[in-house]
Amino acid sequence: MVWLAKFYDSLGETDKSFKLIKEAAQLENPLAMYSLGFRYSKGIGVNADKETAFKWLNESKEYVPAAYSEMATLYLNDGDVNKFIEYNNKALDEKYWFANVELAVLYLGGVPGYEGYRDLEKSKKYAQELINKKISVGYFIDAQILEIESNKIPNSKICELYKQAYDGGFMLAGINLSSEYLLGNNCSKNYESALKIFRNIFLNTIGETKIMSATNLGYMYLNGLGVPVDLNKSKEYLQYASNLGYQPAIDMLSQIQ
Repeated sequence: MVWLAKFYDSLGETDKSFKLIKEAAQLENPLAMYSLGFRYSKGIGVNADKETAFKWLNESKEYVPAAYSEMATLYLNDGDVNKFIEYNNKALDEKYWFANVELAVLYLGGVPGYEGYRDLEKSKKYAQELINKKISVGYFIDAQILEIESNKIPNSKICELYKQAYDGGFMLAGINLSSEYLLGNNCSKNYESALKIFRNIFLNTIGETKIMSATNLGYMYLNGLGVPVDLNKSKEYLQYASNLGYQPAIDMLSQIQ
């Protein structure tokens, strides 16, 4: 049932997927219980329901440590930052290393409404733990920390760290790296590399990263950066992002039209 649910997810048939996951969860499959709790937490294929999410996540936590981290997010949404920290530490105790990301971002000052928790030394500690576990997002967080510490003074190490994160498979870092190549803030401009990375992200990701890459590709074709000006290609990319409500793409598209 769980694997069939994944198959239906890949086809975009969320109703069939949800039905199978729910049935498997009721049969006490740990992965299904976690998946069901996650879906209720995020509102994926069902209306978000915090109480139901917590029930299923709590049921699965003994077998799926990621459940602790998702419960931590639910606590944070309720304004309980102490529980957020506590439950992510419980996830770490159970060797769910991605909880380091949640804590690193909190102490980076990257959680809206909790900027006052910025503590770069703590953020560095959690980023280093990720790097030690060969989880490439650690390099991305290190780059973000270095950007804050550099205080807008160009620093080529920032680009190097974004590249390490991207080369390690963390696609979001490619957006930052390509933007560096596009703008030349911390390393030399390189339109060819920027274009190559944006194209790769557009073809191989979904969600926000795909939308941002489409917008940047539209911008590059609109302005002839590394490619000849091509309004048709620019419109094609910008239309994709615009259809998904991304305001910068909407604004650019309106200028072309």
